[in-house]
Amino acid sequence: MPAKRSTSLWAETTPITKDVAKEGQIAHVISGWECDHCKAQSWSKDVSRLMFHLSGDVRLRRLRDADNGFTGIDVCTHVPDGVADRAKSEMMAKAAKKARKLSSSAAGQVMVSEEGDLRAERMQSTIPHLSGRDAKQIKADNSLSDLFDGHGWAHSIANGKLIRTAVKEILAVGPHYKLPSGSAMSGSILERQYEADIIEDNRILGLLGSQV
Repeated sequence: MPAKRSTSLWAETTPITKDVAKEGQIAHVISGWECDHCKAQSWSKDVSRLMFHLSGDVRLRRLRDADNGFTGIDVCTHVPDGVADRAKSEMMAKAAKKARKLSSSAAGQVMVSEEGDLRAERMQSTIPHLSGRDAKQIKADNSLSDLFDGHGWAHSIANGKLIRTAVKEILAVGPHYKLPSGSAMSGSILERQYEADIIEDNRILGLLGSQV
C-alpha cells in the first residue's frame, strides 16, 4: 500500500507482501495490493493502475500496453457500480490534469528555449572572448548554470565524478535520450539498482565464503 493515500479507492484493496529471491540471493520483501472484489493482485503501487482496475470498464482493455502503463493488469468485472464510477471519474480528472500540464509545459519550454537562444546570441555578440564560441555551447552552459542556481547547488558539484559521468553517459546515448521522470527515478530505476546491488552483494559474499 502506498505511503500516501492519494485516493479513497485504496480502501477497496487489501495490502499484501511477498518474499522475493532468486536462487543464491538474499530474499527481500515487496509490497502490493489485492482487490477486495475480484482478488486480483498487483505488485505496482501506481495509483493509475488502481483506477484502471477498479473502473470495471472492459472497453478500457485497449489501454493495456506499455505506453499507457497498464500491462499485466486487467479491469475488475466484480467492482460495484459506485466504485467503478468513482474510479473512472478520477481517471478522467487525472488525464485532464496531465493534458493541461503537458500543454502548459510545452508552451513554457518553447518560450524558455527561445529566450535561451536570444541570451546566448547576445552574449556571443557582446562579450569578446565568447565571439568565437558556438551559440549552442553558450546556451548549454547557461542552462547548466541555471539548473545549479535554481536548485541552490554549489557550482563545485560540476567538478564531481557523478555529474560528469551522468553527462558523459547521456551524451553517449545521443539526442534521442529521454530524461526519466521523478517517479521513474524513485521507482523502477531505483528498484533495479537495488536489485543489482543485492546480486553484487551475494556475489561478493559467495566469493568470501569460498575462501573460508
